[in-house]
Amino acid sequence: RPMIQVASSTPGAAQYAALELTGLALTRLGPGAATLNLPPAQEVALNFVSVLRSDYTLRLRLFEAAGAERAVLRRCGLGPLRLEDAGEISLSDTIIDAGLDTATGITAPLARVETERVTIAGALASREVELSDTIVTGQVIAQERFRGCVRYSLVGLGSQTPRRHRV
Repeated sequence: RPMIQVASSTPGAAQYAALELTGLALTRLGPGAATLNLPPAQEVALNFVSVLRSDYTLRLRLFEAAGAERAVLRRCGLGPLRLEDAGEISLSDTIIDAGLDTATGITAPLARVETERVTIAGALASREVELSDTIVTGQVIAQERFRGCVRYSLVGLGSQTPRRHRV
């Protein structure tokens, strides 16, 4: 089986216009939680990517490039996801498993999170949310509550979301 070892990227390392990972299973050996820091890119695309441990956090890094910073995740099964940069995360047909409802599944304080047919086992914290056909077992905390929408979705009690439609 092919195996790729990704070393955590270091500050000042190469930045990519686009980074695409397709059909990979990511894991790590040994006990304890860990974070995989993907190299910085303007656009990140993950397709059919699985993380085999719920204590394995995937950290995306988007570098600023004329407002086109975007991460697109399609048909993935991941542990916690972090994006500390401004931009947008678009998820569809994906499962995010933080392990517990009280743990944070997606942390993106400066980003807009858009989901369609997604299950998040845990909480979601972001600047802005647009949820459609999505289940979030923990709380959804959107800093911007006048933009975005939550429709045909289930969110945890005490969530702070924008307008809701058939939730």
